[in-house]
Amino acid sequence: MQALRSTLAVLSVLFSGAAALIYGGFGAWFLFIVLALMVCFHLVLLCGSGSFSVHRVAPQQVVAGEPFQVEVMVKRQGFFPVPWITVSDNWHTCSVPLWNRREWRYTYTVPGLPRGLYVQERVRVQCEDWFGWFKRTYLISSRWECTVIPRKRVWPMWRDTSIAAEDTPEVRPYVPGDVMRSIHWKLSAKRGNWVVKKRALSVPEHWLVVLEGKREESKNSAGQSPAYETLLEYAHGFIWTLPRGSVCDFVSLDGSVEPVRARWPQEYPQLQLALVLAGDKRWHDDQRGLLLLQRALAQTAPATPLLYLAPSANIKHLPLLTRLAASGRTVYVGVYSAEGHAKPGSLLLTEAERSGLNRLAAAGGRIVVLRNAALLKERAEMIGQEGKADELRYG
Repeated sequence: MQALRSTLAVLSVLFSGAAALIYGGFGAWFLFIVLALMVCFHLVLLCGSGSFSVHRVAPQQVVAGEPFQVEVMVKRQGFFPVPWITVSDNWHTCSVPLWNRREWRYTYTVPGLPRGLYVQERVRVQCEDWFGWFKRTYLISSRWECTVIPRKRVWPMWRDTSIAAEDTPEVRPYVPGDVMRSIHWKLSAKRGNWVVKKRALSVPEHWLVVLEGKREESKNSAGQSPAYETLLEYAHGFIWTLPRGSVCDFVSLDGSVEPVRARWPQEYPQLQLALVLAGDKRWHDDQRGLLLLQRALAQTAPATPLLYLAPSANIKHLPLLTRLAASGRTVYVGVYSAEGHAKPGSLLLTEAERSGLNRLAAAGGRIVVLRNAALLKERAEMIGQEGKADELRYG
């Protein structure tokens, strides 16, 4: 379209000049001179528009779905005025008459981005005349990286391994990293230094978090799986409940990210990047996922608790999880339940799924129903050995 406009503008000058030469007359020559001056003037303006630089100020890390603002500053160096300028990037386009201004600032709002890592290398700056006949485009280098992290959903605090009486006399000196609730306040006040209860350390110091791959299901407008995104949000919230100094191993069974071992919160950026990049691969190999899970289990101690997150009750590696629970390892299985697919206090299961989950519960595993609580209040439920749901209270 732009080439057609430019061609028509040049042809109009040529035809008007030819008509002035052939027929003569004041009107023909006047039309030719006016058109020629306009075209030449516009060409001079565009050729002498100068150089541009674009600087963008925006947050480098945002939460998925939350809006944020981007401030753009455009600078120009040149002698001739620019009638009209258009600045555009991947999210916004703004047009304004620039003329002799050397600097131009504006701000726009991005409504919210899905989880992921976004990198923009260039900004497109387009100069044009009043009538849109001629345009000149510049690709300005302006690199900007934005990490969109998943939200943090409230996770039930696992405190059932903490059974310490308030009057227990067995204490030890406080060391950095001990949770505050483990401090024996009365005895600390008497002794003049902090002491903690020996049996009050309720949260393990090492966790293995395993995320099962995506399933073939409906996707949202951003092309993401709602069940998988919800599991990532619960995993993110669970990591934030860990005590300071604890170690977390994060494994995604679809192979989209390498297994990560990081100490919380000193090495939190490594876990955060793994949560952002998880699930980028569209394929999911069950055999490869099983090998990744076995390798992660081999690299952790038998006493390390396992948190396994699955997008549905049809858990792929349920027999292995049942054997782990029967061997004495603490196994938590988070099962996603979408709204409308499960009534409050229940989970719609097939006979095979219910039988498998009951065997896991009988072996000592704990199954938690993670609900998509966009309209309902968030809650977690545990399935007992007879398939009944016992509500878990948040810590």
